[in-house]
Amino acid sequence: MSTTKKMFTFLMAMLLILSVFLAPARAAAEKPTVGIQSVTGITTIMTFGQKVTAIAVEYPSIVKPQPLEDPENLDTYTVKDSWYDFRFDNVSKITSDIRDRTITRMYTNDEPATIPDGVSKPGRFVIVELSALDYGGNTVRTNPASPMYIKIMTGTDDMQTQIIQNRPVLTADGVVLGTPLGAKTPTVYKPSAWLDPLADQFQYGVYCCQGTAPRQVDLPYYYYIPPDLEPGHVYPMVVILPGMGMGYYNGTNPIGLNPKVNVVADIPATAWIQPEWKGTDEKVIVLAPQSRRTGAAAEATAVLGLMDEFMAAHPEVDAKRLYFSTVSYGSTTAWSAMQQRPGFFTAGLLTGGFAVSTTQATAIATARPLTPIYITHGIHDHLLNYNTTGIVSRDRLRAAYVATGLVDAAGAEALIPFEGYDTPAFFNQVVPQVPGYAEPDNHAVMGPTYADTSKLTWLLSQVKP
Repeated sequence: MSTTKKMFTFLMAMLLILSVFLAPARAAAEKPTVGIQSVTGITTIMTFGQKVTAIAVEYPSIVKPQPLEDPENLDTYTVKDSWYDFRFDNVSKITSDIRDRTITRMYTNDEPATIPDGVSKPGRFVIVELSALDYGGNTVRTNPASPMYIKIMTGTDDMQTQIIQNRPVLTADGVVLGTPLGAKTPTVYKPSAWLDPLADQFQYGVYCCQGTAPRQVDLPYYYYIPPDLEPGHVYPMVVILPGMGMGYYNGTNPIGLNPKVNVVADIPATAWIQPEWKGTDEKVIVLAPQSRRTGAAAEATAVLGLMDEFMAAHPEVDAKRLYFSTVSYGSTTAWSAMQQRPGFFTAGLLTGGFAVSTTQATAIATARPLTPIYITHGIHDHLLNYNTTGIVSRDRLRAAYVATGLVDAAGAEALIPFEGYDTPAFFNQVVPQVPGYAEPDNHAVMGPTYADTSKLTWLLSQVKP
């Protein structure tokens, strides 16, 4: 054998030996063999936005459910989080006000997921559920440079969620897991992964290159296709048109990066995949484009183009049941889209929006049949005045519909229903009253609107002939 071949053989043998010794070291670096293996944050999209509602703590062995399930042992862990709400607080509060979260129950599971009835399954995960009524734990923040724009914090250093194990956790055989080992300073763990049972069902897409340079930008969007659709059947689709803050993030991240903010910042996108919100078990397709902030006309053109492309790719969408639902600035996209293509939408739910112009109302009234639009507005809305936006839109549309000669005043009222919500209606949501504030965010009228199941069932009941 030549010297070169001998050297090659020797080197290969050494590499093989090293790989045997290094493999355990690599495995140890990836995941410890004792103690807490991982921590996963579990979030829920509440009426007014996503928040942390549980922590999944993974151990190397199956955990004994008792005494974790005993309500007297809720102090096995301490969970802390930022006491910050993007609707009311300065962004500096994210790091300056960290408090204990309220632990409501604990149990074991075989995956990092909550169990509705809280009954333990044999598994290596301890699920620590937290009160949704805590003020803290919100996952959405504003952009300090431009507070109108918001982004989600999960997966970033902004999230302050942390958990400490105060007492040993045991296996069924009494083996101690994750004990603090008498350390004077307990180990603080932060989630390294994040799960949201609803938001994670939305898929990402990009509608490419609308407009002309230099204003040529892509339109990112998220969409939900219900599982197990029946072949040959068609299903309603709701297009969620978000507020201005739920679009591109114009801060330190490149323009265009603001993933899922329009899905998690409030309830409208995910409500349509939950029977308890929509009031029916009917399957609904959801399309949620982000706000491009390029002006109402350009945004409307892009949304209509996206819908055309999406429907061509998904023949299961029912063209006779195309709905829109807006939040705040999204109304400007809706008005412009209906002006550009009257009658394209079957019906709409417009919450806390800008005023429709007389020209737009006249164009919208050319649709045949006339388009039903439910308008809601906060009576004490501090951003968009109730009388000069909500009431004006109602009156202009009703007048335009009557002017067609197709309906009288009563018919126009039935086609353009309207409801104003006073301050107490906002407190009826599953959300804590804001400390130090006499009233909630009266602009966020999507809250009381969506809490009224009849509004969503009304929208789904509209069908083109």
